[in-house]
Amino acid sequence: MQVSQGPNGYLRIQFNRDATHTDLDYVVEAYPDFESAPIVLATSTAGGPITALAAHSAVETGSGNVKAVTVEDAVLMNSKPARFIHVRAVPTATTSP
Repeated sequence: MQVSQGPNGYLRIQFNRDATHTDLDYVVEAYPDFESAPIVLATSTAGGPITALAAHSAVETGSGNVKAVTVEDAVLMNSKPARFIHVRAVPTATTSP
């Protein structure tokens, strides 16, 4: 996993996602500070592709099961004094009959 400033000035996070792990959801979140609730930027559910929600962009590359994921925050880095971004891998929610 790598966090950096993208070439267009947005905070970005890059990580690998294995599509065969259908028991995991990935949630990319950003925080304006450590006291505020997170903003969900993008998600991947049950091995599915990354989907941008509040992100500037969310893309996957790779032709095999392991995808390289890049998610960029919707806030330019130079417009805020601080911004925090992370990715969580959580068990896919299941419903019982």
